[in-house]
Formats: sequence, C-alpha cells, structure tokens
Amino acid sequence: GLACAAGYTAPPLKLAHRGAGEAVVGLAFGLLPVAAAYAVQCGTVRSAGVAAAGLTLAVLIAAVLFINEFPDAAADREAGKRNWVVRLGLGRAPGLYAVLASAWVVPLGAGLAAGALPAAAGAAALPLLLAVPAIRTARRHAASPRRLLPANRLAIVMHHAAGLLLAAALLLSRR
Repeated sequence: GLACAAGYTAPPLKLAHRGAGEAVVGLAFGLLPVAAAYAVQCGTVRSAGVAAAGLTLAVLIAAVLFINEFPDAAADREAGKRNWVVRLGLGRAPGLYAVLASAWVVPLGAGLAAGALPAAAGAAALPLLLAVPAIRTARRHAASPRRLLPANRLAIVMHHAAGLLLAAALLLSRR
C-alpha cells in the first residue's frame, strides 16, 4: 500500500501521470485491504473469495476516482497528468466510466458462481441499480462539474453500499 501511495504521484514512477493511477488506487483501496484482512485472520490469501471481493471493491473505487477526475481534466492536462479522462477527453471518458460503474459485478458474479462467496453476497449487486442514473449523468454533464455532482455521489454510494453488503454477507456466513 505504501509503495502504491508513493508511486501514485512521486517520481520516478508518477503512475497517475502515466494512466495507471486508477489501477493503482483500485489495488491499494480494493484488493490489498481485502487480502490483508483475510491474511491476518486466516494466515493466507489463497482464496478465490478474496480475489472476487477485492476485485469488486477495486473496480468500484477506480470508478469513484475516475468520475472525480472529470472536473480536473483541463488542469490535469496542463500539469502533464495523463490519466484516462485526459487521454480519452470528456467526450469519450463517460464510456469508460459506464464500464467501470457496471463491470464491478463481474468479479462479484464470478465469485458467486464459483461458490467462493456466500449466496448472500449476491445482495452486494443491488447498488448496480445506481449505475444507470450515474452513467446517464456522466454522459450528459461530463463538462459541467456542478451538474456532474450526482454521478460523483452515486459512485461513492455504490462503493460504500456494495462494500457494506459484501462485508455483511461474509460476516454472517463466517467465511
């Protein structure tokens, strides 16, 4: 986690400037905390459930970061920070946001299908319903920070709600 934090903006890596910031944040705030918590409790990280839960949260937090980059696109471009919003431009970035705002259910579904997550973890997919208005808002108001705020809020709510529902399912199932 410390290496991710240092490499995010610090030279020589400057990962956020090279289009890897979203992935690094997904790793640092999604997969690593889940794996670390599991390792502390179980002594290993060898679990398909760890991968499914961690990747679900990784994609969700990457979506939060990504939508929050929209208002900063011009300043980031001037500063040489070539994140994916800058690379795609505000015209195409909502398309990638649509993928991130909905693709998080893929690792969740894979974990459920493989039996690596308890059936109750399926409830963690409920916040996907919020992706529809979030994506619609991002497409309509990508260049208007004030009007984009609902999409930012919905991304945060999706992340928190899915994480809480997933944690509750795991806690209740004692996996």
